[in-house]
Amino acid sequence: MTAGAASLADCDQQRNNCPLSLWADRKELKVISALVGHLAGDYLAQNDWMALNKKRSSLHCAVHCAVWTTFVMLFAQWPLWTALPLFASHFLQDRTQIVAWYMDAVGQKSFRTGICAPWSSIVVDNVWHVVTLWILWKIVGY
Repeated sequence: MTAGAASLADCDQQRNNCPLSLWADRKELKVISALVGHLAGDYLAQNDWMALNKKRSSLHCAVHCAVWTTFVMLFAQWPLWTALPLFASHFLQDRTQIVAWYMDAVGQKSFRTGICAPWSSIVVDNVWHVVTLWILWKIVGY
């Protein structure tokens, strides 16, 4: 090996300073874990009872949001105080028409209602969930 070149063993010993970028630091793993928790909570754990009724019923939406929040927190291992902003932001998006309002406000009404519907709204909804996770991850600091 040439001077200055890193080996896998070097990276294994000094993960934080790995020039090969083979290891994500703890902070990166937390946000990736939060994203996996989001996907599992929003898609794998959400049953028809939740999905079909969350826009019409606060109870259905609250149950879904509690399950989703639990998944995100368990996967990311974030502190307990993050449960409130996670739950509240998810409830706001899933119970209201805020995503539709946003899309209309930024000139995406045809995108929302046209040939791409309903997938365009699902994608924008998920992007907002991911942005929320990213902001909270930056605030948590790890």
